[in-house]
Amino acid sequence: MRRRKKKLGFDLEEIIKIFNIGYPWGIIVLLLLILFYVIKNPEKVEKWKSLLAGAFAWISTKAEKIQISKDIESKLNSYRKETNKECDVLIPYKTEVKFLKPLDFSVERTEEKGDKVIIIMRNRKNQNINLIRAAMISTEKILIPNSRQYVDPYLMKSIDLQFIKNFIFFY
Repeated sequence: MRRRKKKLGFDLEEIIKIFNIGYPWGIIVLLLLILFYVIKNPEKVEKWKSLLAGAFAWISTKAEKIQISKDIESKLNSYRKETNKECDVLIPYKTEVKFLKPLDFSVERTEEKGDKVIIIMRNRKNQNINLIRAAMISTEKILIPNSRQYVDPYLMKSIDLQFIKNFIFFY
């Protein structure tokens, strides 16, 4: 008889056996793994929300706005996560996107609420312009907010533009 060499890692059969040991326990373990993933990667959940809202975007403008805002949030927050791997204090705030009402004449702006920066912007038909506008509006609030006052304004503007350029090339 020929012996099979045992591979490193798990075979699919072993994983199925783990979940078949106790039917309710297998489901509970699976749900806990999904919950852990959701807690660890909230920007991925925003991307899923964007995809789900995109499926219903043809029904209403509200679903379309949710799709656009969640897409922008997921991209900004995932870029934030990648950038903060190098240094935690570069982008300390998460972002959230809200849209101005069509008849509202106020300007696009950002607001701070706790550990979030809310980007309030107009909705445009071109998704790429929405993404770039959101990055340009939010950069002054989210990028090294504690050190801005100590850096020369021209140098800070060039740092902001370089950050936006890197963000655009990241996506």
